[in-house]
Amino acid sequence: LIKESWLQLRRRDAAKVKKSKKPRDERQGFASAYDEYQKEGKCSNAWIAKSTLGFKGKDIKVSDSATKLLAFIDSLKGRWVVQKYIENPMLVDGRKFDIRTWHLVTAHDPQALQVYTFDEGVLRVSSKPYKNSDFDDDFMHITNNAIQQDHPDYGKNEQDNLIDFAQFDHVLKLHHQRKKGKGGELGKEDEKDNGPMTVRGNVLPRINEIVMETLRCIKDFLLPQPCGAYQMLGYDFVITDKGDLQLLEVNLTPGTSTTLVGKMVADMNEIAVDAAFPDPKATKSGENVSLNNGFKHVGKIE
Repeated sequence: LIKESWLQLRRRDAAKVKKSKKPRDERQGFASAYDEYQKEGKCSNAWIAKSTLGFKGKDIKVSDSATKLLAFIDSLKGRWVVQKYIENPMLVDGRKFDIRTWHLVTAHDPQALQVYTFDEGVLRVSSKPYKNSDFDDDFMHITNNAIQQDHPDYGKNEQDNLIDFAQFDHVLKLHHQRKKGKGGELGKEDEKDNGPMTVRGNVLPRINEIVMETLRCIKDFLLPQPCGAYQMLGYDFVITDKGDLQLLEVNLTPGTSTTLVGKMVADMNEIAVDAAFPDPKATKSGENVSLNNGFKHVGKIE
């Protein structure tokens, strides 16, 4: 019933197509975008370059120098991506964090994908206070746990430099209080001062919108799928100091929090593997998912 991961299958199909096309060099596009930001002079004009083959924080470069970034790109093997670095992140006790969430995509119907979001996520926090400078300092700018664990202050403020969603609500509350006290902008959700954003009231709904939109963008590439295929995805986000949620990247083989992995795997198996054996405690939605399953159905792609 269960076949190999659908994204791996589709990647092999895509490779056949790409062999006939000359790779596109986008260095000039990056240089033009860099120059435009430089002329505006509204920020430090930092960018981040990554290898598509990188993992655990490896092969990542943050810099406000186009020359350094292009030299880094030329040193990489394989494909790469460059994106504008978010210079105004929301902070935890003065330190940068990003948000990791997990999402399951199944194809029990070859012509449709069902999308689920795990209802718990983590904030990965840096070990050093954030400054919009010193871009070579990975302990300040790269929140990946594999990088942070080498810093002497790793785990000093939070266990494994991780914050769960319950604590995240407290972070959002403190951020709102600071913004309100300074008379600053509170973000789109708080323009009328309706109180702080919350994880389940504001952040997760927006995350689900972005997840669905990214999958719709590649729908024609993903469908049809062999019946029984599935894939776990890890999405990484940053929230700006104005409360705007920004997608950083999507991971095909995401790491998981050790405190969540047991339940996550069991719940994933219930949806992806046990679909042929309906749970008597399943909800009435027809998704055959028990009420305490952490993966919540958020949409369908067809």
